Amino acid sequence: WNTDEPATGTVEYRLTPAYGSSASHAGLSTSHSVNVTGLDLDTEYNFRVISSDAVGNTAQSGNLTFRTSPPPTPPVISNILVINITDSSAVVTWRTDIPSSSFVEFGETVAYDRSASSPGLVTDHSVSLTGLDPSTLYHFRVGSTEASGLTTISGDNTFTTLGDSTPPSNVFNFFATAGNGENLLTWNNPPEPDF
Repeated sequence: WNTDEPATGTVEYRLTPAYGSSASHAGLSTSHSVNVTGLDLDTEYNFRVISSDAVGNTAQSGNLTFRTSPPPTPPVISNILVINITDSSAVVTWRTDIPSSSFVEFGETVAYDRSASSPGLVTDHSVSLTGLDPSTLYHFRVGSTEASGLTTISGDNTFTTLGDSTPPSNVFNFFATAGNGENLLTWNNPPEPDF
């Protein structure tokens, strides 16, 4: 609050009809700001502000109210989908009711031996899973953590990757060496792990 001349600043506050607690700032000022701490969550408080000038003249406001914020709640996860499934990747999407982080734990069993995440606090989540094996059933669960640290993790979900539809590349460094009665053929295989 502001005063028209330099003055002290005090806030008296209460839950009951009698003001029982106060907080102040030091020194004289025309612009006042007082931190009131140790309040209960989701509670309405009555308060008034009081200022005194250098010679002791005092002014106070009428009774005012404010309500403290409710306690944080963990995010609610909904609409879990797996999209863009290929033979080696997939994208997991979901929504939360409040901004929160995004992570997916996944694997071929419910031991979830791998994980992936996406940065930022969002309500529309999307995490890419890569390095997957073709034609494989994967178990996964999604998780989100809101700003104060409360986390929600979904139950188990599954998806199956597509079969391998990409042919390997050709062999390379192919040489045929003529021999006496038989030929020697040498080459290098393509680098694909499933060749």
